[in-house]
Amino acid sequence: MKIGHPPNYYVQVFPDSWEEDPETAPLFDGIITLSLNVVLKVRFIPDVTEAGPPWRFDLLEDRNLEFTSPRQAREYNMLTSAISVTPNAALAGQVQEISTPNGDSIVFYVTPAEFATFEAELLKLTDIASDSIPSVRRDDVLDRAVIRFVDERVLEEPRVRARRGEAVGRTTAL
Repeated sequence: MKIGHPPNYYVQVFPDSWEEDPETAPLFDGIITLSLNVVLKVRFIPDVTEAGPPWRFDLLEDRNLEFTSPRQAREYNMLTSAISVTPNAALAGQVQEISTPNGDSIVFYVTPAEFATFEAELLKLTDIASDSIPSVRRDDVLDRAVIRFVDERVLEEPRVRARRGEAVGRTTAL
């Protein structure tokens, strides 16, 4: 009997706007969370090039923050997500670690075209992978570019493997 998390991890997809009140939901349009084995979350955040890098942390200081624009919601989510993917033509292909007062965040920059593909695929995956009890496995959806990107780039990033690799059946030894 094998105990632990298999490499054929569960996949769930949730647009962040689903979790918001109807009045504020439009501020979160385009932000999508991909959950792996329920415990590792990769947040896909539309273009925040205007906000950074370099990143400002003043949004994190306001304990009663109420978002008033999509840019603000995106920037906040970028700074508070442990792992995020965002389009940035100038930084595409790079990975950045952001040390914030709330902890470290790892950001994967992709081209706008890649992000558009990922976003479209994630939205289609909500039809089959948004149940509260996960049932879709990695192997079932590995034909999607977004799942291959997460599997090959995000989960193979040494900092991700060291922190969360075991949660998705990846050993920390490289």
